[in-house]
Amino acid sequence: MQSDFSMLRDFDLSEIPADELRERAIREADGIWGGNLVGNRTYERVVADSAYGNAAELFCIHHGGMEDDKRQFRDVIQNNIPFEVKCTEHVGNIDRVLEKLATRKMRFGNRHADYALIWTNARKQGSTKYEFQGVYYWSKGRFWKQRELA
Repeated sequence: MQSDFSMLRDFDLSEIPADELRERAIREADGIWGGNLVGNRTYERVVADSAYGNAAELFCIHHGGMEDDKRQFRDVIQNNIPFEVKCTEHVGNIDRVLEKLATRKMRFGNRHADYALIWTNARKQGSTKYEFQGVYYWSKGRFWKQRELA
């Protein structure tokens, strides 16, 4: 793999342009609204959930040397390698996040990224700090944590 992860780190929401985050979250929510990913959420909740993950995507774009992957429901890309960006409340949820990613990877194959970047953020407690948990890669039917990041 020819990507550089040296700029990926913990960050604070204050490092992300608020207007850009809101616009991006609304754009994503508009694409989700009315589909089967909504569940019982309100539109405002879909926007908030989109912003939660989009903060890490924008961090990758503004500070991580990555570009926006313009394809629908794609996150970021570096050196033609797409990355799924995920945020979750705490490290105890990471296995569940990876299981969901694995299910999608098995269902959609090459249309789904082989790499995932995961941050934790305790948004229910009002935290603005996102903690970088690592890079995960697809191999042998599951996602594995990459040990070395450079």
